[in-house]
Amino acid sequence: MALSLPLVFFLFVPVYYSLDITSVYQYLELRFGSGGVRRLTAAIFLLRQVLNLAVTAYTPAVALYIALGVPPVASISVLAGLAAVLALLGGLGAAVRADAVQTGAMVVVSVVLLGVGCRVAGGPLAALRINEEGGRLNFFNFTWDLRTRVDTLSALLGQLFMSLSLYGCQQTFVQRYCSMRSQRRVAWMLGLSAPVVAALFSLSWLMGMAVYAVYARCDPLATHRITEPDEVLALFVHEYMDWLPGALGVFLGCLFNGALSHHSSEIDALKKNCKTFSVTMKTRRRVRTSSDSNGGLGIENFLVSNLNSLATVTWEDFVSAAPPFRGMPDAQQLLIIKIIAVIYALVIGALACGVGLAGGVVEASMLATSVTAGPLLGVFLLAVLVPHVEATGAAAGMVVALSLSTWLGVGRLITVPADTSTLPLKTDGCVNDTSAPEPIGRIAEYSRRLHLLLLPHDSPAPPPPTPPWMSSPYAVSYMWYAVFGTIMCVAVGALVSAFARRRTKALDPLLLHPCIRRFVADGKPEPPPPPPGEDTPKVVVNNESQTTLTADTKTQQNVLADSRLFDAYDARSYHSAVHRPPMAASRVPVHANGQISRL
Repeated sequence: MALSLPLVFFLFVPVYYSLDITSVYQYLELRFGSGGVRRLTAAIFLLRQVLNLAVTAYTPAVALYIALGVPPVASISVLAGLAAVLALLGGLGAAVRADAVQTGAMVVVSVVLLGVGCRVAGGPLAALRINEEGGRLNFFNFTWDLRTRVDTLSALLGQLFMSLSLYGCQQTFVQRYCSMRSQRRVAWMLGLSAPVVAALFSLSWLMGMAVYAVYARCDPLATHRITEPDEVLALFVHEYMDWLPGALGVFLGCLFNGALSHHSSEIDALKKNCKTFSVTMKTRRRVRTSSDSNGGLGIENFLVSNLNSLATVTWEDFVSAAPPFRGMPDAQQLLIIKIIAVIYALVIGALACGVGLAGGVVEASMLATSVTAGPLLGVFLLAVLVPHVEATGAAAGMVVALSLSTWLGVGRLITVPADTSTLPLKTDGCVNDTSAPEPIGRIAEYSRRLHLLLLPHDSPAPPPPTPPWMSSPYAVSYMWYAVFGTIMCVAVGALVSAFARRRTKALDPLLLHPCIRRFVADGKPEPPPPPPGEDTPKVVVNNESQTTLTADTKTQQNVLADSRLFDAYDARSYHSAVHRPPMAASRVPVHANGQISRL
């Protein structure tokens, strides 16, 4: 993920920062001249957000099931209901403050779990040795097989494409880039973010390595102490941190606080900030501080872009565009948005109940992001790097890419078992400790162990037959969906636009990447047309010297000077000059011969 930040600064930031816009979807409408592409992109963004929120709501339900035996459906229902109530009552401020506390608490809890895991495993060196013996430290695993769930190549390319779509094409981050004073500050921000992102991800990996070192010789999934791989961390806290009073409560509190604050913050955006941010979009003013849309609370700067992004996409691109909702009073708008918030909560809660079918929290989150990352990244690459692409080609590329990714993802969920890609696990280290309490009520564990002891172990078992789904396209790893979707979107969009050729007006070079602008009209902005009412000077050809002169030498000199002046302008200054409101006619100085003087 950290590798994508330099590419984001090189590919997307120069384009966004040269245009005074507040929404990435507004940029697509300016680039392609079509509201259909903007709405299609917004719909894909909403799909990704809803799927990710469903995974967020499912995560604490798993931990609560391990600790207290509460069914995940009940926990998810309560969580979605509380989020909807907080959204209806206006719980944005509390959710944002809770999110700030939760971020620090999760880091502290992760460090504590890492330390406890290393201590139980025999120290950091022992934990590393156990992971190496189990094949968990194979960082350079190039299998060249698309069916391998995660190897080095799929992890690098898949995560790179998903991160590019996240940091370069999502409203949340683009608004932060445009709110800074200069591109140099954006570069510093991205440069400082790279090591922080790498450290946070490394903390999660190290914690997973420590937990694996504890259960390497006695797999809790094989011994039926847990039913899903997502439950192993809660089991670790339950078994090895009971010496610390309240440890399990703090762990569950962090999970539920994170899910609830994220859940309610995103839904509350649908009803709290849509009007303020829509006015900001219409005036095309850059949002530089959180007080512009949230009452001046400085701590809310971290989530204000998240809140405004969903509000803008939902209200501005869909609800307010419908004829029945145009010109509605503020009270009726608030009522409609409250209904939308409740619908979002119900949909997210229903989807969260089915996250377990996707093979776990990590796989479900990566699957949702990878399916939607390809079309989003592809259309923005077309807009920035391919000048001849128009609205028809961009829409066709997005539809084909989304259809391909969705077909592969849904087919994988239906045909591929969830536990087929795990590395070998062992149970030879399990001991029959009768003094230990029952492991979370799994009474059937003893009968299963007896069954394992009675199995014949003299002859090796024959290799299992190759399942039929291994030869189907659904066996392709979900890490490749973003790569395939991006390539498909760019290819289809470029081909369709090459055959369509429906562009009727010239393309503004500012909408393209600076490296591409030089190939469009020689990279030079055209001078503005002459003011209304001014006659075009007549051209006279001198046959003796074969040179072209104008009837008015003074006018010709002014035109040449204006051309050199515009050639000296940079892109940002020219854009401001073109869009500057015209001056009043009474204030323009005019000579006696009727010509407009130079200002």
